Amino acid sequence: MKTSTAALTALLAAATSSPFGEAFTPSSLLVRSTGTTSFVGPRTTSYGSYDDQLSLGIRLGRTEMSASAGFLGMDEDDEDTDDEDDDMEDDDDMELSTRSAYSSTSTSTTSPFTGMTLDPWDPNPIIKPRPSKFFSNEEEKEVIPDDQLVQTMSDEERKENLNVMRQIQKNDLPDLRMRKDHAGWVEANNDLKRRKNRDPWFALNDRLRDAIQLDQGQDKVDYLKNLISKLGGLPPGIPDHPRGYAVHTEIYDIGISPNRASAILEREIREERAARGRAMMQERKKNMEKEARQYEEDMRNPGLREDKEAKERRERTMRRLMGEIEEDNKKKRERAKEL
Repeated sequence: MKTSTAALTALLAAATSSPFGEAFTPSSLLVRSTGTTSFVGPRTTSYGSYDDQLSLGIRLGRTEMSASAGFLGMDEDDEDTDDEDDDMEDDDDMELSTRSAYSSTSTSTTSPFTGMTLDPWDPNPIIKPRPSKFFSNEEEKEVIPDDQLVQTMSDEERKENLNVMRQIQKNDLPDLRMRKDHAGWVEANNDLKRRKNRDPWFALNDRLRDAIQLDQGQDKVDYLKNLISKLGGLPPGIPDHPRGYAVHTEIYDIGISPNRASAILEREIREERAARGRAMMQERKKNMEKEARQYEEDMRNPGLREDKEAKERRERTMRRLMGEIEEDNKKKRERAKEL
């Protein structure tokens, strides 16, 4: 009993000594030893009374425990969502502040190229669409009524105009494209369009082609053909084809290219091989049918086929011999006449 009391006394003495006293010693502690009884009173430090520090630490610990207990039920996803919401609110505030600052210091400007008012904050700006090559706006074109179409050029002028158009299409445009002269290519292409519009036959030819290919009715086809004949018909130099209209290669006299020629030659070779293969298959089929019939005859009448073949050989041999005898007799008669 005395040994345990002495050990407890030594432990309490060590706990009350610095630096353990400030952290672990209670506000008052009565220590009974074997001989004397001493009382350890409250201690005072440079930061205030020890009791005050202890009560403050207890209150802070309880506050942290309550705060941590309040966040135990929350998930990490909720925290991430809250952070994202805060970031979005900050971005919106920054955008509003920037926009208000820009609107207060700047106004909408007018484009020097299009003449339109440009608003940098407009989500749907008015931009003039780029003209399409295939889906052009027909309302913007000036369509001349059919009763007002007039041929203003003579046959010689139409022929000269067609020759210049062929020169532009076949030589000038490819050369300018290879040299990457975009301004010159646009100028030459515009000249080609102007020359094409000078002769109303080109527009009527396109309408006639669409009417025939799209099957718009025989009445419309006949009407366009009569209108073309009234305006002078085909320009000199364009062949008249039974299809009723002229195609691009006929108008601009574009010959067949080497690639096209080789493709046509390969197609003809394939067609010839296919025809030869079909003929061989037909001959093989006939031979198989003949062999099947001969096999059936041999099974029904054994030896009959050999007899027929022998008879045919004898007949061929007799015809050949009789022909030779007749030829010898003829020669003898001719020799006798000479003598």
